[in-house]
Amino acid sequence: MRNEEIRNMSTAELSSKSQTADAPLLIPRPSKPWDDALRIVGHGEKFHNDFTLVKDGEGTWHCIGSGGRDGSLDTLFHAVGASLHEPFEYLPKITSQTDPEAVHMWAPFAIRKDDETVFLYFSHLRGSLDKYMKDRDLWDWGTQFELRLMVSKTPDLRAWVPHAAPGLERGNVVFRAPTVRDPCIFWDEQHQRYFMYYSALIPATGGDGGLEGAIRVRTSKDLIYWSAARTAMTTPPGYTNSESAFVLLRDGLYYLWVCGYNYGRMSLYISDTP
Repeated sequence: MRNEEIRNMSTAELSSKSQTADAPLLIPRPSKPWDDALRIVGHGEKFHNDFTLVKDGEGTWHCIGSGGRDGSLDTLFHAVGASLHEPFEYLPKITSQTDPEAVHMWAPFAIRKDDETVFLYFSHLRGSLDKYMKDRDLWDWGTQFELRLMVSKTPDLRAWVPHAAPGLERGNVVFRAPTVRDPCIFWDEQHQRYFMYYSALIPATGGDGGLEGAIRVRTSKDLIYWSAARTAMTTPPGYTNSESAFVLLRDGLYYLWVCGYNYGRMSLYISDTP
């Protein structure tokens, strides 16, 4: 569903279109201001962003994300905690273990493959930023991005290695797309496949040669090989780009949260199709 379709549909229309008699349209809202939320990782430290949360087989929570104590973007920070209501402790950083190593490791997403295995996807910028910084060629810079896959080596999720599978480019490249980042993945029981939503650049509508941000979606039955991409939505009005999409399936409705480059606000879109 494109932005203009959603914007032009009133709450009542969306409700009557999507809900059933026993499943009313629910609008989630924060229970308290963000400033009052408990900080479990990053107490006055340099830079933390684009994190994922996953629980290991022993019940320990793992928070993995961009930046960390030193603000480094060529690795992922890794912290653990017994619950989501207490500060986490840092583990050694996760490296890309590629040749060459990633210039940027961004926006990881972890999902359990089975009882013994967790997959960790991350946005990998290959090559150098020098050409982009010199020419300011956004499209050329964007084409250096790819989505890579790592796998847990131990049940406690404290060791990660690149996941190689037949047919994947350079071992563990799941796919390449302009500025691919911020994946969000879940299993859809109704459609019997995984859905992956992510941010990317696409040619702007109108054919003027420009670019625009979009949330794109792919499907898979095994979390390794993914379908061709479709555009789920373009950039919300006034957001400059589409960032950090998160999608939740609840009572037959798909809830998609998305923010933009200023990160100061987030919009929610609701649809009855993925």
